[in-house]
Amino acid sequence: MSRSILMIRSIVVLMGLVLTTAAYCISLDIIDQPSAYVKHSIKTHKNVISFIADKRGCSYLVKQNNKKKNGVFSLNSQFKMVRELFGSLVAQHLGIKGHRVCLIPVGMPYIGKQYTQLLATLHSVVPGTSLSKSRKSLYKNVFVKQWSPGRGRGLRKCGLSREVIRSMTAHDTLPEIVALDTYTANNDRSRNNVFEHNNVLHIIDMDCSLSYNLAHLAYCQLIALKKKKCLSLRELKALKCYQHTLERSIKKCSLEKLYALFDDACVQGDFTQGGIFAHGLPLAHKHRKILTENFQDVLELIKVLRSFDEK
Repeated sequence: MSRSILMIRSIVVLMGLVLTTAAYCISLDIIDQPSAYVKHSIKTHKNVISFIADKRGCSYLVKQNNKKKNGVFSLNSQFKMVRELFGSLVAQHLGIKGHRVCLIPVGMPYIGKQYTQLLATLHSVVPGTSLSKSRKSLYKNVFVKQWSPGRGRGLRKCGLSREVIRSMTAHDTLPEIVALDTYTANNDRSRNNVFEHNNVLHIIDMDCSLSYNLAHLAYCQLIALKKKKCLSLRELKALKCYQHTLERSIKKCSLEKLYALFDDACVQGDFTQGGIFAHGLPLAHKHRKILTENFQDVLELIKVLRSFDEK
């Protein structure tokens, strides 16, 4: 496919942004391109991240997933850009502080975008220091990753484990962040992607959204914990905040709204019929199914959370 055709597709995708997402995305023209420069880049076996700035002092980062399979850029790695946008949009709709994201389409050159032929995401930069680098002792043992099963992990360590619940007591916002991850089925939260500034928490990295039905895992964990009657008052208070966030989530981001956000992200990534990644539609359908099942189990999860109030 010629570069001119790719550019036309990119323009069409950008012009096709719908109102449900436009208000929550940053814009590609937020950077003054003529004066923009790359401050530094980080390259791993999975990602290339370029930190960029312009003469006005605006700073952002460009992220690409460059993971390969059999020497070819992985389709899964490209769809992670779509999942990143989806997770960020849900967080913005729910009022949880974090970076804003927009997609840079295939074929569009952009400052800091090293692989023009791949998708990329443009991110705002959140303030503060990651909890993993914080000098505050209360964050030292925070663990908020809701593992999905596999790699020898027992179910007791997966999902909303006792360790995660205990960690939610370290800051008033952590139950909201954990609830967001449950709601978006994001199994990759860690101290590295939660930042603290003036006692306010901000999140980054949502590209593992729609990984696994975390709501079902949380449901199973809470059923077991309720039988044991082992939770402290602080843990029960954190769970109540977690519950309220989920309840707020289903009101502000209903299943229909989640579908709209997900479908919009797929359109922007060109995972559409006749699009550049049309061959990736089965992948999109797979993650949409996870979205559906996870949402349905959130409704059951809320019932269990409410039952902790019963005498």
